[in-house]
Amino acid sequence: MFGAGKPFDFGEDREMVNEILVAALKHYGYPFDVAAGECDGNADPLYLLQNAPGLFCVLRAAALVKKGSLSKSDASMLHAFLDGVVSLLARVSAGDELAMNQFKAADKIIFPEQYEVKAAEIESVAQLNHTSPELARGFELRRLMCELSWVVEPEGDYDVLSGPVRLISNPQPGDEEIWEVANEHRASGMTLQSLAIRVYNYRLQDKGLDAKDESSLDRDLRRVKEWEETLTPEERNGGVLIRNGDNFLCLPVQDYPEGWEKARNKGGDKLPKSLSHSKRTTSAIRRMRLKF
Repeated sequence: MFGAGKPFDFGEDREMVNEILVAALKHYGYPFDVAAGECDGNADPLYLLQNAPGLFCVLRAAALVKKGSLSKSDASMLHAFLDGVVSLLARVSAGDELAMNQFKAADKIIFPEQYEVKAAEIESVAQLNHTSPELARGFELRRLMCELSWVVEPEGDYDVLSGPVRLISNPQPGDEEIWEVANEHRASGMTLQSLAIRVYNYRLQDKGLDAKDESSLDRDLRRVKEWEETLTPEERNGGVLIRNGDNFLCLPVQDYPEGWEKARNKGGDKLPKSLSHSKRTTSAIRRMRLKF
């Protein structure tokens, strides 16, 4: 699977690769053979990789992103789709009839030629209801807080979501751009949330959209919190990871179709049913850094 020729050899990196893979798979409840000591470092990294369905498609996508053939937004969309498909299959296996129909519908849209699905039918599905602007803004703010959490740290002895933060002095490779953005918009006594709101408003204006006042965006985040309370404990474990020192805090988010900025909100104060009962959450390892 790694190509023709001699078997792939991790060399001196084998132990580190094994440790990272075991930690990641443990998070998802991978059934290690404890008696064989698999979870104690004796698992074969190559075996773990080859038996992870879809992993090599993801690695191919990572290579395309690195080459510039796929944008970061394309990669984010792929990540969300894969996460949704895995959750859907788990529900199918549990006998969920709705999940089965969703899976069949997705299969027909992805492979329309096989089912003679017309372009107009696909377009009609693509034009279905947008996420309410309030929730979409709240989800975007949470994702932005995730990005910014990699370049700030708490000013005191509390977690990064509970009080003022300051900019770190030395961002990690790859975080220089978001560090510059945070540096441009930072203010004395800012919290991670208030910094995200300042940056978010700047990005709105950059798109030619009207900026929102802070109280309005605070309200959007409260709407997301209400949505979060409708999730099961398991669903709340999926989302974006906020870096908090050496640990992470998880904030659930939902993916939504583009075009919400132009959608008129007709839902009043009620959460859209499609969101309040949604099963879709993004991966809890969206920002996990694996260094080799």
